[in-house]
Amino acid sequence: MRAGLLGLPLMVAIIGGQPARFRPLIELYRHAGAKAGYKPNSSRWACIFSVCRRHDRAGGRRLLSRLRADVYKDWRRTRLGRASRAQFDATMGPEGAYVIGDPERVAEKLSHIHETWAV
Repeated sequence: MRAGLLGLPLMVAIIGGQPARFRPLIELYRHAGAKAGYKPNSSRWACIFSVCRRHDRAGGRRLLSRLRADVYKDWRRTRLGRASRAQFDATMGPEGAYVIGDPERVAEKLSHIHETWAV
């Protein structure tokens, strides 16, 4: 991976699905950096995904449901095709990329994603 070989930061944008599926990409990036002679902990990477902090989960679901059409447009542009309602709901679920809920729920999910990516 070129970013790792050059010691450049990596930015991962997740618009759907499960954040865990990006772990191999981060591992590849770190491996490439180590192979190029960079210290293992010197790699810099970040992730962008949707966070909706609401006082209740239902409010977050309603908000994201209104944005669902835009999400479908994004998924079509990325060759993922039109997402089904089940795929959209799974993306909002415990393993999905959307972080929705009250502050405690948001913190829990971000912590879970961090643990998933601890490489």
